[in-house]
Amino acid sequence: MNPGPTQSRDITNVLKLYRLVEKGEDPRKEADVAAQSAYYHSGIGTYKRSFQASVAEYAKSFGRSMDMAIALSFKSTVIDAYTWLSETYRKGDRIFLFSFSRGAYQARTLSAMIDKVGLVHRNNEWQIPLAYQLYANADTSPRASDNTETFKEVFSRDVRVHFVGAWDTVSSVGLSRGELLPKTVDGMTHVCHFRHALALDERRVKFLPEYAHGGERPSQLRMDSRSFTDTKEVWFAGTHSDVGGGTGDSRSTNRGPALDWMLFQAESAGLRFQNSEAAFKSKLGEYQDHQNKVNKSLDKWFWWLPEYLPLQRLLYMHDDREGKGKATTRRPHRGEGRVILPGQTVHPSVWMSKGLGTAEYTPHARARLLDGKLSDVHFWRELRGADYLRPDGTLNEWKELYVDDLINNLVEHYVSDALMTPDKKK
Repeated sequence: MNPGPTQSRDITNVLKLYRLVEKGEDPRKEADVAAQSAYYHSGIGTYKRSFQASVAEYAKSFGRSMDMAIALSFKSTVIDAYTWLSETYRKGDRIFLFSFSRGAYQARTLSAMIDKVGLVHRNNEWQIPLAYQLYANADTSPRASDNTETFKEVFSRDVRVHFVGAWDTVSSVGLSRGELLPKTVDGMTHVCHFRHALALDERRVKFLPEYAHGGERPSQLRMDSRSFTDTKEVWFAGTHSDVGGGTGDSRSTNRGPALDWMLFQAESAGLRFQNSEAAFKSKLGEYQDHQNKVNKSLDKWFWWLPEYLPLQRLLYMHDDREGKGKATTRRPHRGEGRVILPGQTVHPSVWMSKGLGTAEYTPHARARLLDGKLSDVHFWRELRGADYLRPDGTLNEWKELYVDDLINNLVEHYVSDALMTPDKKK
């Protein structure tokens, strides 16, 4: 791992989380607690370069800019991480993957590759490029699928990734959204736990999000053929870099709601963090009257150019009947807000925030309602409040919940209702 100097770069949530992970043997020396091994690759989406740089620095960073634009290193980054896992993994280990932006799509690709071709046995690294090729072509024909299964049986261990944590996944590596790799937009059902933090205020067409189900809503709870799967996508205030980190503060201890949420989710799934840092927000009270500070998405003139080009993009119609969930358009984007689909939720730091639905803060994203229409500002005004329940006692499906708070909320609601019942009968 060689992330390079950080003085002139803004550290994203990926590196902040990596710094917090407990590495090596458990310092508490608890019985039956295995050591944690960590791998870090400074690939796409790890750093955001400072805009203030000399002409010489811009010349040096041209290759990095090209990498960000067309992801020339996409395959090699996935193979590097896969190689490390194949040499490090031992039976019974749990694999956690985290990444941001286009790197998040690489993490999803890596998890899908492991599911399709398995994890090759140690000392077989020369087989890994072939493994990637077999995975990438697995869905092109029945014969290709058979070849993938044969490779997995002969060369690999059958391994399931335990947890994938993604901040604002972006899959496009060229001018338009191209063909996606196998099992990256099928609900992420091949992993045990998938957590996806999404940005409410990102408006750039080149940063349209790649949801777990692509452009569709999850029609029902989907179960992996082998065991339970757990997919959750949650929206946070801010732009792409607000949610993924890298907006001007390089202090690794400065955590926003999207990082805190991911840390809590990963810790709940079994990942250990350093004791001195493991105080993650997980209660509603932490976000009462939270004030969201949001940067502008289209703040540079050059970001507006693609907004008026006929680039192919998803419509996010959410209805999978007649393929509507995969429907695309080439209509110019013109800086439109993102679309929130049913099945996704909004984090408490948003729906408990100060002034939600007013001039103080109204997210740019709009919800795709069950009738197919897009929401307006009234959606955010109605969402504001500390209660998970609507006045009729039903659960508000748009609100991200914490189990302890939900239980307390339900108890308070029904106890209050029971106490009021005698009065109603009088």
